[in-house]
Amino acid sequence: MNALDVPTTRAASLIVSDVTKVKRDPLYTGNVLWEKCAVVLRVAPTFMRFGSFEIFLQKDSYTHRQGPSFGKKKDMMPAMLEYVI
Repeated sequence: MNALDVPTTRAASLIVSDVTKVKRDPLYTGNVLWEKCAVVLRVAPTFMRFGSFEIFLQKDSYTHRQGPSFGKKKDMMPAMLEYVI
């Protein structure tokens, strides 16, 4: 993306643990896998991204997961949109 002059974040570092493991269900099928834990440090002029708006998602009927700010959409989203614009 950067090579196409599209503003994007840049990865500054990647740290992977051989000791710490996390549970992942990549296909949401119930087949949980243990994977290495990793942290990516990204650099950008802002922390806003499309995924930032997923915090308002309703509870999914299959995975039973919901966004951490579910129910706060009316209070928070207008300020987020104004900031992005």
